[in-house]
Amino acid sequence: MEPGIGYWVLLAEQAHTITGHSMIETCANYNQGWQMVGSMGKQASRSMIEDYVEAIYLFENGGYSSASQIMQGRGYWIKFNQDCRICW
Repeated sequence: MEPGIGYWVLLAEQAHTITGHSMIETCANYNQGWQMVGSMGKQASRSMIEDYVEAIYLFENGGYSSASQIMQGRGYWIKFNQDCRICW
């Protein structure tokens, strides 16, 4: 698994604990268009990346919804309006 990249995981159980090291900061390159973005070392508000982003969505409670913050431990679909490098 790569820092800053999101992954779909199919689990046989409703809850599963994944262990590892906490990230303090990571930088990742993103291409223009839709990208799945994963857990970062810190929470980020949409305003921190608004120059690069058209839309941010997360999947919860059986559907997609718009997100205003990017929280640790979650995955998001983000539509980037240009290629960029972001340090979280």
